[in-house]
Amino acid sequence: MSNTSFNSLRCKEVVNIRDGCRLGYIDDIIFDTESGTICEIEVPRRGKLFGFLSKSETICIPWHAIERIGDDIIIVSWEIVKRDTVKIGFLEAISNWLNQ
Repeated sequence: MSNTSFNSLRCKEVVNIRDGCRLGYIDDIIFDTESGTICEIEVPRRGKLFGFLSKSETICIPWHAIERIGDDIIIVSWEIVKRDTVKIGFLEAISNWLNQ
């Protein structure tokens, strides 16, 4: 078994073997805190406005869908499910919380 760091994974491009689509680079990894296992990787879609105050699409890929982690790319085999997220600023989040 080989070890790798999160920073190393972030530098590898994710490619879907099903359609040859270049999905992007890993932005986050989701862990199961009880078992310590990785559940999924998250890859943001291109076209975000620097990731601030913009609506973005996130591709969530289960860990079991990863076929191979190579030197330069991560090959996955997965039917892509998009998850919309909205990032808001700190003051807006406080205002929303106070108005609940």
